Amino acid sequence: MIARTKAGDPVWRMYGKGRPFVLVDGGVRELRWWWRWPWWPSTLRHLPEPHLTYGQVATAAELSTTVLQVLKRGPIFLSRGFLKGCDSRIITTRANAVPLFHWMEGCGIALTRRELQDGRTEIDLDVEATAKNNVR
Repeated sequence: MIARTKAGDPVWRMYGKGRPFVLVDGGVRELRWWWRWPWWPSTLRHLPEPHLTYGQVATAAELSTTVLQVLKRGPIFLSRGFLKGCDSRIITTRANAVPLFHWMEGCGIALTRRELQDGRTEIDLDVEATAKNNVR
């Protein structure tokens, strides 16, 4: 996803190259203009890098419910290429976790990260900051 229209519809681009497009009623409608962004404010709200593909967003949307349920029980840990819950059960791999966290933070969920001495990264939900972002 590289941008959003004024109506809030996501603007997608195929991984690597290609013209941007919008999904409308199950079909694909390509945008009929340039590829470079204009310097004046346009009808698109551009999103920061890294841009996620449609498949990454679909995977992140599916995994986010699982991750939020695990975060209710306690912090999660990123270690040795795996995302694990506080009970040491594997949730997903690091390759899926990086776009997942980027997507969740883009939705307004605030996460805190802390490096531990054993090399793991502790990730926890910042409830106050998430409530300020009006996410429930």
